[in-house]
Amino acid sequence: SQFSLRNYMTPALGAMLLAACGTTGYTVFDGMLIPRLLDHAAGAKLAVTGTFIAMLELGITTGLSIYVLSKKEERAEFKKLAGRSWMPHFCGIGSSSAYILVVLAMPLVTNLSYVQAFRQMSLPLGVAAGIFLLKEKCPPVRLAGVAAVAAGLVIMALK
Repeated sequence: SQFSLRNYMTPALGAMLLAACGTTGYTVFDGMLIPRLLDHAAGAKLAVTGTFIAMLELGITTGLSIYVLSKKEERAEFKKLAGRSWMPHFCGIGSSSAYILVVLAMPLVTNLSYVQAFRQMSLPLGVAAGIFLLKEKCPPVRLAGVAAVAAGLVIMALK
């Protein structure tokens, strides 16, 4: 009922667009790198992929640690939240494990956009899980967004 384009033209939208471009960028980069790495892996594809993901996670952790250590308010927030719950750790492990599957799928397709499209299948599935399992409300804007994603997936499949 409060839909207005002005409500969506915020820094958050810019951050979302930046994240989408970043995801596409690293998918393309990984799509070029992974086949080269796996060509040299012989029978150790899972080990090479796991090592690749571990190195990515180490880089991310190092970068975020430097950021948190350099900002007083971030250090305070970290101290407040650290050890409160193990759930973020499990989510991180699940996310990294899922990306191992994505990386292993990359050399198996002729068009990298198929892998990217299947990764985005998690969006409609997540919305459906939220609605049916968690009984979340689903306003028309959310339905329109998930419908656009689903339509894009269908177009990818038919193309």
